Amino acid sequence: MALAPFGVPSLIAAVHAGLAIDLISQAVIQGVLSGVVAILLYGLAITRLGASGGAAVVALVPALAAIIALPVLGEWPSTVAIIGIVATTFGVGLSTGAVDCLRRPGANLFTLVSHSRTSAAPSVRR
Repeated sequence: MALAPFGVPSLIAAVHAGLAIDLISQAVIQGVLSGVVAILLYGLAITRLGASGGAAVVALVPALAAIIALPVLGEWPSTVAIIGIVATTFGVGLSTGAVDCLRRPGANLFTLVSHSRTSAAPSVRR
């Protein structure tokens, strides 16, 4: 809020230049989608995956951004970035239990997710 007065002249100039629609769409995307929707989806992830699983999935954000950059920006990650993406994904898989299906015969990702849902939310009796 302390820096808001410094941006007001530029904001007024942008509105006079005909960029009001661009400014409104940017405010909606940054304010609503990045803020409110992201927090709601993160809360949903924690509810379904549990606290440790939800926290581990946050580590995938840079990896997902690098993967999304391929079709959107045409930007290919470097070899070091690809190694980091693979290592991060494998680490998240280990911490959430998704990689357990490699060790337990008969288990798959769907049974692990349904098991984590039932064990993440303990029942409360009154």
